[in-house]
Amino acid sequence: MKILLISQCYEPEAAAATIRVKGLARAWKNAGHQVTVLTGFPNYPTGQRFPGFDYGNRRYKHEVLEGIEVHRTFNLFYRSGQSLRRVLDHLSFMISASRWGARLAPGAFDVVVGSSPHSFILPAAVRAARACGATCILDIRDHWPQTAPKGGAVANLLWKAIGLTVAYAYPRADFVVGVSPEYANFAAHFGVGPERYTTIPNGFDSERFPWPPPRDLARRTLDLPAEAFVVSFIGTVGTGMGLETCLEALAQLAPRHPDLALLVLGQGVSREALEQQARSRNLPVHFRDHLPADQVHLAYAASDLSLAALEDRAEHRGRIPAKTFEILGSGIPMLAIIPEGPAWEIVHSAQAGVRIPPGDSAALAQAIEDLKASPDRRRAMGESGRAFVLARHTREAMAQRYLELMSRLLSSR
Repeated sequence: MKILLISQCYEPEAAAATIRVKGLARAWKNAGHQVTVLTGFPNYPTGQRFPGFDYGNRRYKHEVLEGIEVHRTFNLFYRSGQSLRRVLDHLSFMISASRWGARLAPGAFDVVVGSSPHSFILPAAVRAARACGATCILDIRDHWPQTAPKGGAVANLLWKAIGLTVAYAYPRADFVVGVSPEYANFAAHFGVGPERYTTIPNGFDSERFPWPPPRDLARRTLDLPAEAFVVSFIGTVGTGMGLETCLEALAQLAPRHPDLALLVLGQGVSREALEQQARSRNLPVHFRDHLPADQVHLAYAASDLSLAALEDRAEHRGRIPAKTFEILGSGIPMLAIIPEGPAWEIVHSAQAGVRIPPGDSAALAQAIEDLKASPDRRRAMGESGRAFVLARHTREAMAQRYLELMSRLLSSR
């Protein structure tokens, strides 16, 4: 098959969207299919140029990465927290990607996959599929526009425009794929019945995570104390995660556990405030910037426990954080500071972690203390989680499910 994959983010960016898209593209290519990626110029989450990347005139760039053709088209830059500029960035990419897609010759691709989270990609995917007579699949990773932040009158008008892109694209797609079962209800709201929807969650890229984890190297690389007990949060430090709970728990534990340390690896709109709180309270928190995707395994290798965090909101109860599979696959216990839902069902089924109600710092402190005192329990959780993910949730297995769906859709046309 000839597959066009449209995504706002791609390497060298290291966001969850990038990891999903790159993992799928590589797996499809390795399975013998021709894969082309249409994306923007890298800048997330800082809104600045990536060092060492040739941007050219920033209107168009073609390159080949690991045998995958990558076409980059114009997009504005924005940093995490700039809501209005974020919308303008997404809108600029929709226009440039749509223009590129409209120039495709008939028959250039068999399948076009538009991968959110932001919904402006969806009309671009629909238009590209129509231009080349291809099957269109929408790959949904977020409840846009429900999860869009609210702002002033101008910003709210733009968020309404996001709703229009969803309402336009869903009925015109051949199929919709969500990363969580809860997205079926969201798709149904826009007229997509169960015959046109399925769930294909994120997966674990085992190739990116050497085994056994290089713990000593990881501690040295990240400049962490060799003998510390490290609890980590790895990913975008955004709103809606309630990471202040972690600082509160750390403040409760630090007097009794001087070897305890919190690693926060990533950037985002909430990081500066967290850094200020940690400094003012003299807490043992180590902040580090994003690592390239091929080095993220070092952050997990340096960790004794790792956490995922989401505030208890309606739109969060159906989410499965992409880091869930990386934590479990890395063989370390997960602290799930998340609402009950499909993410916790995975961790619970794997017997690989502990759930803490969002906002409950005392419960989090107790969970950390209990696990810190029980190395055998931690080891059992880590082994169980890794075995569970390798058996059921590898990226290769998820990519194969996608290929089976594509083949079925093409044969039915």
